[in-house]
Amino acid sequence: MPIDGELQTFFAKRNTEGIKTALAELPPSRKGCVFENVLAELYRGNGWIVTVEGGRGDDGADILLSHPKTPHTVSLIVQTKNHNKPLTLDQTRSELIKFEQQAAPRYKCQQFRLVSVNGFVGAAEKLRAFNLLLDSWEHVEKLMQHYNPKKNVLPNVELFSHNQQTYNELQKLWRENNHVAVVQATGTGKSFLIAKVMSDFHGKHKIVLAPSHYILDQQKSKAPWLNDKTIYWTYAGLVRKSVKDIKALNTSLIVLDEFHRCGADEWGKGVQKLLDTHTNAKVLGTSATPIRYLDESRDMTEELFDGVVAADISLAEAIVIRILPTPTYISTLYSLEEEIKTLLEDVDLSKRTDDEKKNIREEIKVVQLDWEKTSGVPEILKRYLPKDINKLIVFCKDQEHLDQMEVEVQKWFQKAGTHKFREKYRILSADPQSKKSLRRFIEADNKDTVHLLFAIDMLNEGLHIPKVDAVILLRPTESPTIFYQQIGRCIEVGKGRSPIIIDLVNNFQNVRAMDFLNDLKEATVEESKRRTELGLSSYTPSMHVQELTLNIEEVFDSIRERLVSWEIQYEALCSFKEKHGHCNVPNKYPDNASLGKWVGNQRTAGKNNKILSTRMQRLEAIGFVWDIDAVAWEKMFENLRTFKEKHGHSNVPEGYSDNPSLAIWVSHQRSTWKSNALSKEHIRSLAELGFVWKPHLTAWEKMLETLRSYNEKHGHCNVPNRFSDNPALGHWCQIQRQARKNGKLSNERIRRLEELEFIWDSITAAWDEMFKDLCAFKDKFRHCNVPQRYPDNPSLGGWVGTQRRDWSKGRLQKDRIRRLEELGFVMDPISAAWDEMHEALCGFNKIYGHCNVPQDYTDNPILGPWVNRQRLARRKGNLPKDRIQRLDALGFAWDPLPAVWEEMFEALCAFKQKNGHCNVSQRYTDNPSLGMWAWSQRKAWKKGKMSQSVPGVWRSWDLFGIPLLAGNTCSRRSAILKKCTDIVTYHIDTLTIPILEVGSADKDELCGRVSYQWNESDD
Repeated sequence: MPIDGELQTFFAKRNTEGIKTALAELPPSRKGCVFENVLAELYRGNGWIVTVEGGRGDDGADILLSHPKTPHTVSLIVQTKNHNKPLTLDQTRSELIKFEQQAAPRYKCQQFRLVSVNGFVGAAEKLRAFNLLLDSWEHVEKLMQHYNPKKNVLPNVELFSHNQQTYNELQKLWRENNHVAVVQATGTGKSFLIAKVMSDFHGKHKIVLAPSHYILDQQKSKAPWLNDKTIYWTYAGLVRKSVKDIKALNTSLIVLDEFHRCGADEWGKGVQKLLDTHTNAKVLGTSATPIRYLDESRDMTEELFDGVVAADISLAEAIVIRILPTPTYISTLYSLEEEIKTLLEDVDLSKRTDDEKKNIREEIKVVQLDWEKTSGVPEILKRYLPKDINKLIVFCKDQEHLDQMEVEVQKWFQKAGTHKFREKYRILSADPQSKKSLRRFIEADNKDTVHLLFAIDMLNEGLHIPKVDAVILLRPTESPTIFYQQIGRCIEVGKGRSPIIIDLVNNFQNVRAMDFLNDLKEATVEESKRRTELGLSSYTPSMHVQELTLNIEEVFDSIRERLVSWEIQYEALCSFKEKHGHCNVPNKYPDNASLGKWVGNQRTAGKNNKILSTRMQRLEAIGFVWDIDAVAWEKMFENLRTFKEKHGHSNVPEGYSDNPSLAIWVSHQRSTWKSNALSKEHIRSLAELGFVWKPHLTAWEKMLETLRSYNEKHGHCNVPNRFSDNPALGHWCQIQRQARKNGKLSNERIRRLEELEFIWDSITAAWDEMFKDLCAFKDKFRHCNVPQRYPDNPSLGGWVGTQRRDWSKGRLQKDRIRRLEELGFVMDPISAAWDEMHEALCGFNKIYGHCNVPQDYTDNPILGPWVNRQRLARRKGNLPKDRIQRLDALGFAWDPLPAVWEEMFEALCAFKQKNGHCNVSQRYTDNPSLGMWAWSQRKAWKKGKMSQSVPGVWRSWDLFGIPLLAGNTCSRRSAILKKCTDIVTYHIDTLTIPILEVGSADKDELCGRVSYQWNESDD
């Protein structure tokens, strides 16, 4: 529906108040429809692709917004309300329910905006937590500011509800803390949040740090107009920068993307150097996985941000609250070769007859063919991978594995027949072509081709590639960080389809995938509670898990049971026990390949109560352990006990060479404890050993002891920020002060620090200390003008300069100004010195009647040069008006040369009267300077430096016996001089000199004699 003519006029004038008034005056039947069209036009003029759906049957969606870069995907659903009053909680909740139940599934979009002309009641704000943006008329005004009717712009950075809440909380926390972290799951749009924050610092210097150039390039593309004053560095690049380079940044905003990587030693040092240099800059850190599980489970939010977090949204929470789509997880093995090879070896070694062995081999072959036909990778791809998904990332173990799988994976897709063509790409840290390869993958758009990007770890974090809706996992991993990062490559906010995770190494059998499922269950329970409290229906995400190896494993186990009788395997187990002292046979025991599998089958049968009681008793009689996990735990616990006895603590470092698996086990205990999945018995055993659950707390204790030692040595706790003996100590002290200020430091820690007389306001304490030093200086020297390089206290001179600089800029506190002035401190020493010299000049003037102080004035040798400096300063325009006025009041001569000339001329006249001539000797004892002055006049005249710029006159030096008309006889000169009349004076340049006015009749003759050109107007 077109916009009314009156509204079009308001649009042309960008008159939002006129639009609002016009909307309010519409009849009820048209109020909603017209507002809907007004908003739709504003969105179009802000760069969005707009579809208007309003009316009956719109399922709670008036307007659908799509970004020009993803035109076929609905990015945001908008509902408009033109009511006369703010929407109530019930009205808002009703719209949210309609959106969740109708609009979201219909348009495959979980992001909702409700725009009400007259806003909402306060209680409705609670509903923002459910992917709901609540906007009032201010939103319309903001759209109008950026409205371009030509529609040739791209939309501004648009935050979904969860990121808008994070942004609001970030702004709130930044009022009290400069360093704030954001922990949000991979795919939740952290890069858009960063772009929004950067836009707040538009025109100011910013720096963005990330682990790789790929992540930085992605961030640059989000808001290219912000790149002008933004520096993008990798953490590795930062390490190579000098302190001078870092100081020159002069940055107002520091972004630490994937900040958990700052826990690495070298990268951490570079970041700390940057933070120490720019203490006033705002710092934003973003990460999906801030815990470094394999590094003593260090929590980098505690270490870098002192626990100040604006948001903490896990992957499970993001899925449950519908920020991210629920994935489909397919778990299987990509090959049965190893399992079949082992089973066939068991067949050959068995005591079965040849015919029995032949039959079993045939059975195994049938099972293999059946598995490949129904559960092999090509069949899985054909069954679970939609044909319109044609971009996948394949994660491999290492380069050798990648080289092998590039060929194998293409064969799978060829056999599956899901796509006509196949194109492979690779991204490796050692491959210089990786960047080009990644670019080709991103830009690839051939629908008939499956595009396969093979990677090892360069795409684990931070980088989101458009249209990647599936990943293939070929890399087994125990790291929860890597597991979550890899599956997160295909899970992204705003996607309408369910992403697909194809796990071909059975990662889903490991503890990380189980943790993920448990997290989903816990998040679902919490979300249901929140929704129930606000009258919303419960919501349970359906995580589709397909484990396709169970059947084949059961068949193989059955065959093994038939190959060797229970009694034979039991006897083999007894032999193993006699040789090794236990019954924990490895799964691939080289001396008897089938024995390990048999032992595993007995445990499974015992767990499911499918073993005869007599057999159970016989196994237990030889010390058979049914719960091997418990035995493994006890074994590792004993290893930890040994470590504790040797090292005095249980903090096994990452990569512990004596027992690498122990460090991983210790990290796993901490992460399991944190997720409440560790049994009470295990917690008790570890606690009795003195196990540290949060190693960063122990780090606090170590730093406290270091501070105690510093206090004993120096007598105080004011550790400098750049304390060379231990640079981390000064920074740690600053963290404690900030934590207490923010209410984040426990009372116990406050008490322990105050026992050391820890000073919370270190800046005030340092100022007081320097003021004491200044008082001592004053007592010794009777003034406060400390030299810049005062040897007894080098820092005092710099501190004094800082006080004056702060005072001049209005930054010095009134109390400090008062204390300094009471001490006799001069805030502006330059002005004070000027006043002192002005006073001396007043004294000179009182004695001599003028201000022309000789340069060699012995009573005050510095007064003459000072007077000259005032004249020079005025000539250059550097002398303030008030000083000029004060000097003028004394009759100060700004151009002293005429006065000096007159004085010397008078002396020359006296000499002439006494001696009858003007030939003053340069060694004239009565007035030594007179001879030199007479000589300088002759010299100036000879060099043509005597100006004759005034028409009709000439200088009569012959009055003093100085030959002027060279070449004329004395009688001729006398004749010329007789025609001259009165003596007058005039100013030429800076000299006042006597002249003779010449009669007009003699101009030509006189002019010719003195080589002077007369002007036409000369009289």
